[in-house]
Amino acid sequence: MKLRSRRDFLKTATASAAVLAAASRIPASAAGFAPVTPVKVWGTFRDQRHAELPGL
Repeated sequence: MKLRSRRDFLKTATASAAVLAAASRIPASAAGFAPVTPVKVWGTFRDQRHAELPGL
């Protein structure tokens, strides 16, 4: 097992604290957010250039 320095520990602890602080500010309802407007899809295949395809 590799020995870690105090500096490595502090870097890891700081990064973990930042992630936890940011995660607590994001509401749980944002995870399941659905777009209000339909998503438009455009494709370029062989002889079709920038053709609009069925939305999602």
